[in-house]
Amino acid sequence: MKKALNINLGGIIFHIDEDAYEHLNQYIAGLERKFGNAPESKEIISDIEARMAELLQERITRSKQSVDLSDVEYVIAVMGGPEEVAQESTYTSNQDSPRRPWYQRRLYRDPDNSIIGGVCSGLAAFFGIDPVILRILFLVLLFFGGSSVLLYLILWIALPAARTPVQKLEMKGEDVNISSIEKASRSSAQNMPKNGWQTFFESFAQILGGILKAAVKVLAVFIGFMLILVGAAIMMFFIVLNAGIFEGFHPMDFNLGLPMLFHFAIAQGNWGFQIANFLVFILPILAIVYLGIKLLFGLKYNDKTIWFSALVLWLLGIVLWIILAFSTVRSVKSEGIVQENRQFTTQPNRVLVLDVKDPWPDDQNNKFQLKTNDKSLYFLSNKNEIIGKAEIIIEKGNKNQVDITLEKSARGKNEQEAESKTQSIKVSVSQNDSIIYLPAYFVLTNRKDWRIQHLRVIVRIPEGQIVYISPQLKDILIDAELNESRWISELPGNTWKMTNNGLQMINRQP
Repeated sequence: MKKALNINLGGIIFHIDEDAYEHLNQYIAGLERKFGNAPESKEIISDIEARMAELLQERITRSKQSVDLSDVEYVIAVMGGPEEVAQESTYTSNQDSPRRPWYQRRLYRDPDNSIIGGVCSGLAAFFGIDPVILRILFLVLLFFGGSSVLLYLILWIALPAARTPVQKLEMKGEDVNISSIEKASRSSAQNMPKNGWQTFFESFAQILGGILKAAVKVLAVFIGFMLILVGAAIMMFFIVLNAGIFEGFHPMDFNLGLPMLFHFAIAQGNWGFQIANFLVFILPILAIVYLGIKLLFGLKYNDKTIWFSALVLWLLGIVLWIILAFSTVRSVKSEGIVQENRQFTTQPNRVLVLDVKDPWPDDQNNKFQLKTNDKSLYFLSNKNEIIGKAEIIIEKGNKNQVDITLEKSARGKNEQEAESKTQSIKVSVSQNDSIIYLPAYFVLTNRKDWRIQHLRVIVRIPEGQIVYISPQLKDILIDAELNESRWISELPGNTWKMTNNGLQMINRQP
C-alpha cells in the first residue's frame, strides 16, 4: 500500500503516488535551478508543466487512475533532463532535423507569420509547404464565387492560434521537450508587437470564435438529446421485435418482410444468432446513446479503451453473423418435394362439399408472423409451435372420383435431407358422407425442425360434379380452374359445377 497525493500540474489535478511525486518534484526543482530568475523563466516552466500534464493525461485510463513512478520516468524521458537545455537564446528551426509527418502534427493558425489571421501560414506549417503557395491559392479561389473568403473565415474561427511554445512546436511537427520549449519561449519573448490591423482582426476572430463555441455547445446538447431519444426508440423497437412484450402487438404483424436469417433466429431460438444480432445491431445503438449522454452532459474523459473494445466486439459480431449466415444458407440450399395421393368417391346426384375441420386461426395475438415469400406464411405460437399455412388449389380431374394430392416440400443441406424434413408435416384428409375435410394448416411441434416446410393441397374434381366450397376455405384457397371471369375470393360460400373448362357458378345450395 502506497501513500498518494493530489497535485495541480499545468492546471490539471492528478492523483499521484508519493514516490512518483518526490521524483517529479525533484525534476521540476532542477528545471527551476537551471533556468534561474530570468523574467521569462516562469513562463518557460509553465509551458513545460503544461506539456508534462498532457503526457500524463495520455497514461490515465479507467483501470489506472493514479500516476505512478513509471509514468513520471516516461515523462522525464520524453521531455529530457535539465542538462539538455540548449545554450542558444534564440530559437531557430532546424530544417534538417527530422520532423513528424503531417498527419501527426496539430493544426493551428500561425499568428507570428500572419498577414491577416495566420490561416495560410498555419496550414503551411502543418503540411510543410511555403505559405505563399496557399495565399496564392486563396486569391485564385476568390475569383470563383468568392468561396475562399467563406473558407478562410471558417478556418479562422475554427482553428486556434498557436500562441504557446508547445503549440508552435506541435504545429511544425517538432519534438516537444524542455530544450525546444525553452528556445521557443525565448524566441516568443523577442517577437515584434502586431500592427493595428492584425490586432483588430485577431479581436474580431476571438469574438466570432466565442459566439461559435457557444453555439456549438448548445448544438452539442441538442444533438446529444436527439441521439439519446433516437437510440432509445430504436432500442425499444428491437425489444418489441424480439420479445413481443406488448400484448396483441408485434412489429412483424405489419409484414416487415425481414430476411430469412432473422426468421431462423426467432423461430429456432438460435442463441448464436441472438448474440450476433446484439453485437452487430444493438451495440451501435448503445454507442449512439452513450455518445448522446456525453454530448448532453459535456462529459470529457479518456474512453478510448471503451470505444476500441466496442469496435472489436462489433467486428467479432460481424464475423459470427457471417459464419452463422453461411451455415444457415448451407442448411437450406436444396429443396425436396414429396407427394401423397388420396382418392375419394362421389355420388353424381349429390353435392360435394369441400370444408376444413380446423380453419386457419384468425386470432394472431401473441404470435410471431414469419414470411419467407409471398406464398408462405407461418406463426410462432405461444406454445413455441410453428403453424404453417396450407394452400388449396382446385383443378379439373380426368377420373370419376376426387383425386387429392398432398404436395409437401422442405429445404435442407441436400435433397435427401430436405425430403426427410417433409415428414414433419403431418396432416390428414378425411371424408364423411359427401363432405371432404381438407387441412388448413400443419403444426411443427419442434420449432428447430423448421426448414421452410410448405403444404400444397391439389383437389381434382371430375367433370360434371357439383361442389360447394365452404367459407372456411377463404384464407387458404389460392387458385382454381374457372370457366368464367371471377375472383378467387368469390369461390368460398358458393356452389359450382366443374365443366370441361373449369368451375362455373350455379344457383344451387347444398
